Amino acid sequence: RNKTNVADNLGALLKEFEGTVTREQAAAIYKSSGFSFDASMKCLKEGPTLESILLMLNQKLESAESVVVTVHTDAMWRDILRHYKSGTVDFGKRLFIKLSNTLAIDAGGVRRQVYSTVYSEFQCNKHIKLFTGPLHSLSPACTAEARSSGLFKILGSMVGHSIWQDGIGFPFLSLTNYTYIVEGEEKALQVCSDNDIGAGVAAVISK
Repeated sequence: RNKTNVADNLGALLKEFEGTVTREQAAAIYKSSGFSFDASMKCLKEGPTLESILLMLNQKLESAESVVVTVHTDAMWRDILRHYKSGTVDFGKRLFIKLSNTLAIDAGGVRRQVYSTVYSEFQCNKHIKLFTGPLHSLSPACTAEARSSGLFKILGSMVGHSIWQDGIGFPFLSLTNYTYIVEGEEKALQVCSDNDIGAGVAAVISK
């Protein structure tokens, strides 16, 4: 890839959308598009919005190379976790799931089902308590064990990779957590509810 062309294209994008996006934002979109000027231009003209960014990423991955991962139906959590912990995951490639004991062909549905199953394992993990709160409104557990496990980082990588492949996200967090991720702390505090207060703090408040 010619560095001069990259710089020229990025400069053209910044000039076209001056005052709308920062250099860092334009560079991130340009890189995420696979350094496609046309795809970046189309994405930026639409806002950029979350939808236009995801559409650009999905279209890029449609023609991307696939990586085959064999998963055992009785050990999906273990097999997928091993894949993402390997440190060799290329997030620019699609995940092609091969189930070890079935003839199912992964056209996207198998992959989404595997992600859904593994997300449920994260939600109610039998080894480490990763979340607190009602099952439909979870918050990350602030314990040393949960933080040091590295599982939150793996879950974040999985969610990003899944969404990039036109898949599903992690649907179990509370509204406060999603708002914090998207809009920051100030907005999150405006939608905070009793479910977002830890059991220990809630007990003190009750007293």
